[in-house]
Amino acid sequence: MNERLVGPSHSRGLILIATLLGAVFSCWASYRMHILAIEEFALPILDAVIKLQGRAPDQYRVLPYLIISAIDSLAAMLPMNTHGLRVPILVFDTLSLFLCALLLRANFPRVVSQNFVWLLFLIYPFLMFDGYRPISAFILLIAILCISTIIWARQNVSAISPWPLVAILVLSFTRADIAMLYALVYLGATKAPMALKITALITPLVAQYLLTRVFFPEAEYFSAIVMLQENLRGAFLLGSPLTYLAIALLVYYWQSIAAFTKQLFKELPIVGLALAGYLLSLLVIAMPNEYRLFLPLLPIVLWRIEESRSSPQRSST
Repeated sequence: MNERLVGPSHSRGLILIATLLGAVFSCWASYRMHILAIEEFALPILDAVIKLQGRAPDQYRVLPYLIISAIDSLAAMLPMNTHGLRVPILVFDTLSLFLCALLLRANFPRVVSQNFVWLLFLIYPFLMFDGYRPISAFILLIAILCISTIIWARQNVSAISPWPLVAILVLSFTRADIAMLYALVYLGATKAPMALKITALITPLVAQYLLTRVFFPEAEYFSAIVMLQENLRGAFLLGSPLTYLAIALLVYYWQSIAAFTKQLFKELPIVGLALAGYLLSLLVIAMPNEYRLFLPLLPIVLWRIEESRSSPQRSST
């Protein structure tokens, strides 16, 4: 009886349908909370980015917006589509989050249960406070693919795989700073040939140069590039409701977080420094109250927890 209620006996098809509906809920809730009431203001801004005429830095995240543009072209063929960009944005965001859920469960089976997926769906709309972006789930999706290829390279030392470079390349035209983070993880976590590691590190830099200097040299920033002074005042962080939940979680789980951090720096110091550098960059050139910016760290954290839980099993076999 309990097993049927919890769900292990559910068919794969039912789990997929339930997960898709959960993603629909999460993305539609996010859109209603943050965009629906201001569509007349927000959608023209997104439309400019989709038409490659937007402002920096959003215009530099060109790949996902090109996909939204393609979905928009398909949606325009539907006779009943009277909602403009709302439909392609929701379709893109929903499919991205749905695929994230599937890949998280497939790659981290010891850590990510279906209950974890439901929790992600519930939290996702709140992560868009102070900065809704319809590409957030897509960034997470590519980050999961990046860490998947890195795990494979880590487990198959003798094999040379181009897939980490491909994933980092895709991520570079999605968000180059996060691509650099994963390039550093690739550098610090694998024994791949140094030529591949150097290529991985160069790829986000070349992509960012092309995006800023060649493809969109006239894109103007809609905010200051350096935000350190504003962030140190604390107004942004203290004004976000999620800050208080984050503090509560840090206080409650501080021992686990400290142990995780200590183990990470002991085993993979380059990865630890890369994570620390990314967090510092959020303070300097971003606004840390935009909690969606922490989502790309999730695959790295889950990978380390998954590996730590599988280690005793490996040693006993």
